[in-house]
Amino acid sequence: MIKNRKIGFIGAGFMAQAMISGLLSSKTLKGENVYITNKSNIDKLKEIKDLWNVNTTTDKSFLVKETDIIVLAVRPGDVKEVLEEIKDFVSDSHLIITLAAGISISYIKNILGNNISLIRAMPNTSCVVKESATALVVDKKVDSKYKDMADEIFSSIGKVVYVEEDELDAISGFSGSGPAYVYYMIEALEEAGTKIGLKKEMVRLLAGQTVLGAAKTFIETAEDPDKLREKVTTPGGITFEGISVLQERGFKEILVEAIIKAVERSKDLGEGI
Repeated sequence: MIKNRKIGFIGAGFMAQAMISGLLSSKTLKGENVYITNKSNIDKLKEIKDLWNVNTTTDKSFLVKETDIIVLAVRPGDVKEVLEEIKDFVSDSHLIITLAAGISISYIKNILGNNISLIRAMPNTSCVVKESATALVVDKKVDSKYKDMADEIFSSIGKVVYVEEDELDAISGFSGSGPAYVYYMIEALEEAGTKIGLKKEMVRLLAGQTVLGAAKTFIETAEDPDKLREKVTTPGGITFEGISVLQERGFKEILVEAIIKAVERSKDLGEGI
């Protein structure tokens, strides 16, 4: 359904590039059907064109007129400016997918019109390896064919869940920002590895595989994480000593607080527009 559709990305940051990379490598889209533009960085557009052989333009109206699906991949603070630029060129036949955190469906429809087909999406950057966790909010007026298009796009680059709009701020700070929390933990693992005398190349491999293996075990066994942890934590043993330090320092509480702060920031972004 999607393969021969033309999709345009307004915004050329890491999220847009991660999506494009995942969609092309999964063969969901062909490069000739992908269009991308950004605010003013022509050099960035040239890099993207050379890398993926996609269409680039500095003219947002041209992109809108050439495509069937438009992905708004810009910062929340830039959304209004972009919507004002494209509103005269968006038609009822377009599917609009917005990635902007905190920007409501009603806000966008107030500028583009009530008849547009609009879906909010919150993927994460793991879509670059087709392992995103994406939450979708489908406006009640969206036809099932457009919902199916969005589902095909995001299912090809990871897992999809459907949520209510009032849940999306929480998801933004949870799974949207989630990869960064994991990367930060991997940073700590690598630092610890070098401090205990392991070679950097070995540390990188062991840290990555450890996180991958733990995540895969959690998903495939469907066991609760505390039960999995207890299985490898023998009282008085090596793992027990390590976990004890994390508990003493409030590791879990710190992570919970970090996610809550991120969620609050997502809400602030919408309120400040």
